[in-house]
Amino acid sequence: MIYYELKWFVQASELWDSYVHFVKTNKLLPEMYLNKCNSFIGYFSRLLKLNYKTGNNAYEISKLISELKPTSEKWLLEKAKELNNE
Repeated sequence: MIYYELKWFVQASELWDSYVHFVKTNKLLPEMYLNKCNSFIGYFSRLLKLNYKTGNNAYEISKLISELKPTSEKWLLEKAKELNNE
């Protein structure tokens, strides 16, 4: 997620797309890992979309933060909070 940290969102989107393809096509991944991957993919997708949007995203950001709080996705929660403070 170095591309996200550098605010290179186009490259981050391309890497995200590659990861999605890998997860969907790899038949050897255990079910528990797949669930975790799909959760990360969904949240990261929403985070990327919020970075592309202009205008008032406060509701979407706060909704994402509230959904991330009970999960173990600490990095995503931290990035959503940073986005909320901008």
